[in-house]
Amino acid sequence: MEYDFGNNVWPVEADKGQISQVIQNIILNARDAMPEGGTIHLGCRNFYNGNTIPELAEERLIHLTIRDHGIGVAEELLQRIFDPYFSTKEDGSGLGLAVTYSIIQKHSGHIKVESQQNVGTTFHIYLPASARLPTTATGAASEAEAEKPWKILIMDDEDMVRGILGNMLSAQGHTVLSCSEGRECLKIFEEELARKTAVDLTIMDLTIPGGMGGKETAKRILKLQADAKIIVASGYSNDPIMSTYRSYGFTSALGKPFTSQELRSAIIKLQRQVGCL
Repeated sequence: MEYDFGNNVWPVEADKGQISQVIQNIILNARDAMPEGGTIHLGCRNFYNGNTIPELAEERLIHLTIRDHGIGVAEELLQRIFDPYFSTKEDGSGLGLAVTYSIIQKHSGHIKVESQQNVGTTFHIYLPASARLPTTATGAASEAEAEKPWKILIMDDEDMVRGILGNMLSAQGHTVLSCSEGRECLKIFEEELARKTAVDLTIMDLTIPGGMGGKETAKRILKLQADAKIIVASGYSNDPIMSTYRSYGFTSALGKPFTSQELRSAIIKLQRQVGCL
């Protein structure tokens, strides 16, 4: 890796997890384009538009570049590179760059690609600069801010993950219930509703081998309680659900692995949104 960051780069208003997914998707493609190894260049600088990027009206932009020295993409295929299910790799899903394009569009930005076969590929990402300064360097919740204790239901097929996540939540003062797959999750959720001790938040894995996964479970939970709060937690950052989680009924998304502080920040943000804090 080679890094080249300009001085005093302007802040942008962006979802950290989604922009991280964009960079990861492009880096993975760059790695696959260099099977014998090579260098990936990552740069970020302030950029004055001046109608250089006519797709964007903003004058102040952030210009992010990711360049490899790999096999490149044929010119006739470049116009299809962001199409869903189109891939130049035999085992590619064609979803990584489609998700990348969607995320940049939702951030009011623009992405384009240049490529020359056997020379390399460069992705250019432009995001509008923010006029506001960030309130904290990390965006994390203040240490002095305490969340309200909630009853939280965990759904994950891995015992270790359930144990670690349960310990994190218990240490933060929450009551924890857990299960390994969707049908069990629905049973617990329905029982708690019947007892009038409803679950405040469900944190569920997206993919459950041999069981009901997060997508279907969330849909059924929302039929039981339309305003249920559900966080999807997955290590499959390329899954389109992670970047468009609201379309599937999820309240928020956490990419695995995540820290206790990231989990706490997500819960505090959610509690602010629903008026608990």
